[in-house]
Amino acid sequence: MRNNSGSALIFVLWIVAILIILFSEIAFKAKLCSFIYNDEANKLQYYPTILSCLMTGVKIVQSEPELNKLSGTSYSFDLKEKMFSCELEFSDEAGKYNINSVDEKQLLNILESIGINGEKKDIIVDSILDWRDANDFHRLNGAEKDYYQSLDTPYKCKNGNFDSIDELILVKGIDLETFTKLKEIFTIYPVTGKININSASKYVLKTLKLDDNIIDAIISARKEEPFIDLTDLQERVSDLDINSIKDKITFQDSGYFKVIVKVKFGSKVFKDYFDLKLTKTECKILNVS
Repeated sequence: MRNNSGSALIFVLWIVAILIILFSEIAFKAKLCSFIYNDEANKLQYYPTILSCLMTGVKIVQSEPELNKLSGTSYSFDLKEKMFSCELEFSDEAGKYNINSVDEKQLLNILESIGINGEKKDIIVDSILDWRDANDFHRLNGAEKDYYQSLDTPYKCKNGNFDSIDELILVKGIDLETFTKLKEIFTIYPVTGKININSASKYVLKTLKLDDNIIDAIISARKEEPFIDLTDLQERVSDLDINSIKDKITFQDSGYFKVIVKVKFGSKVFKDYFDLKLTKTECKILNVS
């Protein structure tokens, strides 16, 4: 009888423990949903102010004498009788490669530079090319509509140019970890193919065959102030073999920018991302991230 009572007590304690875990998880998820909802509601409330900060900042930078060297710079100012503190950070899309124009050899080199090799590399390269081309004939390691239609949640192969870098997550072979790297390497906007040294991510700098110490030195130095030319780059990153990259890089902006807009109101900070086409006389919002 005593053994049965002990077993019953243990069983009850297990049930209580499980219920505590379940209710804790439910409470956590409810709190998380509430946080997300409130954050989005606040973002929506302050979105006109975020846009106002963006357009005010654009007017400031359009008055700059050298608009073609905007990447890597930030601008801070107050808005609406100093109620809002604003900051804009500009990054040129020429610090990336155009996903719609890179060829097979370039894709192979890019993937190798970020540590993707073997069968996975071949699958991703062929699948990107298959995603872009207009036909339904898949390459040796690629994928066309027959593959995508066979998935648990089927969808169509694009058979055309990427309209968004987010499309990469749909391509065969690209998992979330790989996508996180590739979205810092590729752009859909027209760029010359020369890499803007002031906005290139560490993953893009790796494609230039630079070692980690040099990459860290470049990123650290440009945070202080963007590089203005080859001489400036060589002086501030003295260990860099400038001849190995001088024909692959540029210091001129493309006119296509990713802009981070931060708005501070009291203790609250709201942030949004915009893709802009920006010239002295034009500002066009291309995409809201």
